[in-house]
Amino acid sequence: MDLADLSDGQVWEHYRTDWAHDWTYNKDDPQNLFRPYGYLPEHFVEWTKLLLILERHRPEDRMLAHAQHLFDTAIGKAWDIERGGMHYTFGPDGEIMDTDRYYWVLAETITASAVLALRTGNERYWDWYDQAWAYSDAHFVDHQHGAWYRVLDAHGKRYDNEKSPPSKTDYHPLSACYEVLRAKRVDPSTLNRSNLPCQTPEIGLPSKGR
Repeated sequence: MDLADLSDGQVWEHYRTDWAHDWTYNKDDPQNLFRPYGYLPEHFVEWTKLLLILERHRPEDRMLAHAQHLFDTAIGKAWDIERGGMHYTFGPDGEIMDTDRYYWVLAETITASAVLALRTGNERYWDWYDQAWAYSDAHFVDHQHGAWYRVLDAHGKRYDNEKSPPSKTDYHPLSACYEVLRAKRVDPSTLNRSNLPCQTPEIGLPSKGR
């Protein structure tokens, strides 16, 4: 949180060896797959989730406020109101750098919105849960063969039929499903195919927040 305080409460991606922000790292390669330049709003929502998990075990006064700030910033700066989905990166000035949509970004957004809704009781987080899930269900989920397509363009069209690589196949959707169930205190032993919040095993995420 201290590092985020140095960048308006946001999580910058790259640092020097002394933990100073490296504001120019890969600036000429903003679409680098693993080390892109700029802010990654999906890491904001992932840290939203992680902060609220940490708060359960070692609560600190600032955790909830930081979690809300990260989520609201990610949605405010990167959610595409016109077409749906979340842009991948934006620069220090707020300019969108990469408009692609990645499957794990939506999965983490779903989880973050659910845990925030359950933690705060604020219905607007359920609204974001429903929006993120609706987009994922319409564009990312392969309803015929299962799993999620890996990446889409800004219009929600996939480049190919590639799914996530074997080393982490559906890690984000499945862990998101688990975390939402845990946060809602759902006993897995009480679930069956007729009442399973995750709908079907190949989708792997709850479809309704409430």
